[in-house]
This record gives sequence, structure tokens and C-alpha cells, in this order.
Amino acid sequence: MDRREAIKRTSLAMGGMISAPTLAVILKGCSPSRSLEWQPTLFTPEQAMMIEDVCERIIPTTDTPGAKAAGVPQFVELMVKLVYKSEDRDRFMSGVVDLEKSCQDEHQKPFTKLSEEEQYALLNPLNKASAEEAIASHRQLEETNYEPSFFRMLKELTLTGYYTSEIGATQELQYNDIPGNYDGCVPLEEVGGKTWAT
Repeated sequence: MDRREAIKRTSLAMGGMISAPTLAVILKGCSPSRSLEWQPTLFTPEQAMMIEDVCERIIPTTDTPGAKAAGVPQFVELMVKLVYKSEDRDRFMSGVVDLEKSCQDEHQKPFTKLSEEEQYALLNPLNKASAEEAIASHRQLEETNYEPSFFRMLKELTLTGYYTSEIGATQELQYNDIPGNYDGCVPLEEVGGKTWAT
């Protein structure tokens, strides 16, 4: 129901008399309770929120920030939109639609409205199939027609996006800034009495 229809129905039900604060509450109830902190250009807002949730289930927030905080969903969209070949992009987008459809078939509500446990229950079989697919794909390296599944593509993008992000590289992994500091004049005793080989 759009906002105009909500106003019309509420207005008719209330005899045309409704206060501004009441109207604000009604209209707030007609809008989504969750919003994105970024503007998707390939995904719909609903798809973007679903990708956020799936990425966060793959790398959840623990004592370090998870995939969402590291900006992984934006990275996923960028890679699918700009890097993937058209057939891979189409397969990925079909996977997004299929995941949402299976969620609606099983739970009669969108993926983003499920509890974390329900989301994991839906994703675990996909993850298991993805692991089996990874093993099989190593045997098929010479095959040119290999097509990874949606979940495998999303998982690979999530891991790549996370561990190449600042959060993943510096808070989850140990980070050594290369080339590091350069000390041009150091007493020989501080480096063990020997000069560096070149």
C-alpha cells in the first residue's frame, strides 16, 4: 500500500478527521523499518538488504566487526556490476531471486524478516553444497564450462571483500605495512652488528 492510499483509507475510516501526530505514526508504519546506509545501483533496496544479511551470516560480527561493517555488500555489488561477465552477473542475480523465492515458499516472509537462526537454516544447505562444489571444481580446472553457483560466488566475494578491507586486514588479520618504516641512519649495534644484505 502506498502512502496516498494509506492516507485515503485512514481518512475514510476516521471520518476525515485525523491529527498530524497520528498520521505520522500511520505513515511510519507504511514505510520499511530498515533502511540502507548506502545506495545500491544494481540491486534493489530489498536485494541489497538481503545481501547484507547473507554477508553478515558468512562473516558475522564477533569481537571484530563483521562483513556489513567492512562494507562487503557494497563491494559485492560493485564486483557483480562492473567485473562479472554478463552471463555470470545474470546467474548471480538469478540466485538472489531464487534465494528470496525459497525463503517466501518456506517461511512466507522475506529473508530480511527472518531471525538469524532461520537465515542460517536456509543458508547452511547452500554452504554445504558450495563446499562440495569447491572440491569438485578443483577436479574440473581444465573444463571451460564450469559455472559456480550463486552462493559460491557470493561467499568468494564476501571473503575477498572482507579480507582486503581495512577492517579485515587490520582488525581480523595481522597487518604489516609494506615497505614499512625506513630508518636511514641506524647504529650497527642496533641491527645485530651486521649490515643488511642487498
